[in-house]
Amino acid sequence: MLKGTLVNKNNDLKTIDIDLNNLEKDTIFKGYGKIKLLHTWTFENNEILLYGWDDGKPINVNRHEFPEPLEYKLFFGDLIILLKENDNFIDFTVDEYNDFYNEMFGGFDTCDEEDDSDLENDDYDYNDGFLVKD
Repeated sequence: MLKGTLVNKNNDLKTIDIDLNNLEKDTIFKGYGKIKLLHTWTFENNEILLYGWDDGKPINVNRHEFPEPLEYKLFFGDLIILLKENDNFIDFTVDEYNDFYNEMFGGFDTCDEEDDSDLENDDYDYNDGFLVKD
C-alpha cells in the first residue's frame, strides 16, 4: 500500500495508507465538490502533489501554511500530499514531508537555544527589571 501525508484541518500531520483510486477515503473534513489536485511542487527532480479542496465552509479552513506560491492561499478540509518519482507514486511519510517543508522555507532555527558566547559577553546588570551598564 502506498503511504502519503495527511494534513488535517487543525494542522496535524499523519502518515497514512493511500488508495489512489479513492483519495477521499481517509479524509474526515472535506470541502465542496470532489477532491482534486491543487498544486505540484518540483523538488529534487521529483513532484510533490497536494490534493484537496480550494472551496468549502469557513469552519473547515485548513490551518497548515504551505510553501510558496501557496503561502496566502486558503484550502479546506483535510489535505493529502503525495510524492511522484519518475512518473511513479512512491511513499511520502510525515518525516519526508517535514524535510521538504523545512527546505522550502529555508530551514528553521529553534529560538529556545541560547548561544553561550552571548551570555559570556553580557556587561549588563538586570536588577529590578532595568538594564544597568556596569
